[in-house]
Amino acid sequence: MTIDNWKLAVERKLQRRNALFPKDYIIPAHQLPDRFTTDVTEIPKLHLSALETEITELDDCDRLLSNIARGVWTAKQVMVAFCKRATMAHQLVNCLNEVFFESALARADELDNILATTGRTVGPLHGLPISMKDQFCLKGHETACGYVHWLDQRNEEDSVLVQILYQQGAIPFVSTNLPQSMHRVETENNIYGRTDNPFNRALTCGGSSGGEGALVGIRGSCVGVGTDLGGSIRVPAGFQGLYGLRPSFHRIPYYGAKNSLLGFETLPSVAGPISTSFSGLVNFTKAVVDATPSLLDPEVLDMPWKELKFASASTGPKAFAVMWNDGVVKPNPPIRRALEETVRKLRAAGHEVIDWVPCDYTYAGQIAYSLVTSDGGHDVRTALELSGEPKLPSLHKASEMISTYEEWQVNKRKLAYRKRHLDHWNATSARTSTGRPIDAIISPIAPYAAPPHGENTYVGYTAIWNFLDNVAAVFPVTKVDPVRDAVPISTGEPLSELDAIHAASYSPQRYENAPVSLQIIGRRQHEEEVLGLLKQVMTAIKCT
Repeated sequence: MTIDNWKLAVERKLQRRNALFPKDYIIPAHQLPDRFTTDVTEIPKLHLSALETEITELDDCDRLLSNIARGVWTAKQVMVAFCKRATMAHQLVNCLNEVFFESALARADELDNILATTGRTVGPLHGLPISMKDQFCLKGHETACGYVHWLDQRNEEDSVLVQILYQQGAIPFVSTNLPQSMHRVETENNIYGRTDNPFNRALTCGGSSGGEGALVGIRGSCVGVGTDLGGSIRVPAGFQGLYGLRPSFHRIPYYGAKNSLLGFETLPSVAGPISTSFSGLVNFTKAVVDATPSLLDPEVLDMPWKELKFASASTGPKAFAVMWNDGVVKPNPPIRRALEETVRKLRAAGHEVIDWVPCDYTYAGQIAYSLVTSDGGHDVRTALELSGEPKLPSLHKASEMISTYEEWQVNKRKLAYRKRHLDHWNATSARTSTGRPIDAIISPIAPYAAPPHGENTYVGYTAIWNFLDNVAAVFPVTKVDPVRDAVPISTGEPLSELDAIHAASYSPQRYENAPVSLQIIGRRQHEEEVLGLLKQVMTAIKCT
């Protein structure tokens, strides 16, 4: 395409999408906040009915599903409420790429009729509106993934995960924005533009599942699906004060989704939920893994939900380790305060907490970077050249392509490091009172809360767990407090040049109103245990 042609393709796409928003769902232009209004989280409720506000602000997926199943609300009422709020969310933070309201409302009607005539729900997610990162295909719709060249291509079938969600009663109703290349931590592309953080529009929503984070953060969806290669579920969830789960490879189906780097099997991206509630993570994960996804996705493990593991992890005292820093960049005051509060409350609840000693994470990061950039940027560059669209400044300069043999050697180093880290974890048995290794690690997701646009530059706290394939879940703790977080922590010499840069730039005013979240990390393929442990962490945070 020429410059004029790709811009014309974008203009046509935006016109098609915008025509799908019902006029009575849209906030009138004269009632929209000016650009100086940063926190827009409360604005949608000014334009919703009392019932629509109650539905969309119910931060409990269990109760939402129960209310639909018991007839307190119809699936249609719930869907209309979220369609309206999602439309308003888009006006405020620019988070939606595709809109499926017509088919979603028709499916809600269908589910209501089935419940009324049979007295039975359709699956455990009956009537649940669900948003999807713009990688998951719905038949008959576009999934451009932020690439201009991929516009105007209608999907011939649903992604496997979409098929399963329909089967379990959920209703996909929108798809959300993502970065150019799908692997950056600022959500922006040449088609849909930049997505903002609803708690402060001057701050980033994170990436790459940033549209999901922003939409769910403003309560335009209660459960969304993101993907995670280096923190792309956890960072947006954390920057919006939400819950998010990064499962291990091949637990949640990915087949039929679009992506950059398809065929890159060394460190695959994974799909997982982002939600306003802990119960949203549990309901989504349980419903998907219990649907026998291995019959539809050839790479998914045949591993149904392990209720006994979840129940066991949910009760009794546990042993945690806290990562105060990763040996590369120290967290700034709000993150440090969240760690201290969480540790204090876990101990008050009867849990043991020891310090985690970082395991040469700089070295691990170098290996991971060599692998993720092993194609020399060829995949992304080709996708951009096909349309002629420009590379955004936030997209890093490509590295040199490495040979197959060179990649094999890097993979050998990867495996050796994974074994070394596994031994490091197991060695904590010498420092716990039980004589057993720790159950999980509590860690930052980043050294900062959501920073200003363009300043989310460090992914070491999340990417290491993709490299190791550990299960990780994000949970909200607090918000940046300009008074309590005003004085930078005096912690001696910087850990690195990057650490010095981050420390020098800290000011609580730069993170105004930003949520502060942490992550809990467990062992590989231990999704049930991590969710059970997270339940204990949240009980401690809320009750002590």
